[in-house]
Amino acid sequence: IFAFTPKGDVIDLPFGANAIDFAYHIHTDVGNKAVSTEINGERLPIVTPLQTGDTVKIITSKKANPKRDWLSIVKTNHARTKIKEHFNNK
Repeated sequence: IFAFTPKGDVIDLPFGANAIDFAYHIHTDVGNKAVSTEINGERLPIVTPLQTGDTVKIITSKKANPKRDWLSIVKTNHARTKIKEHFNNK
């Protein structure tokens, strides 16, 4: 699928990817601090699957951390690896 950042950058993700995958594609810190998302201007849970053409904004919080259950939700190896690294470093 192809999703867009608010600035119009194209992010290529596998079918079934969600906003967590999108966040980690942008930057590890964005993924680690993600709490929710805005998809096409609508505030939705961070686990919401994306569709081609969606414009995605990740909402972050300085106090947020990844959740262990994200490991079974994400579709990209990159996101899974970064989540595991977070827990291995703790």
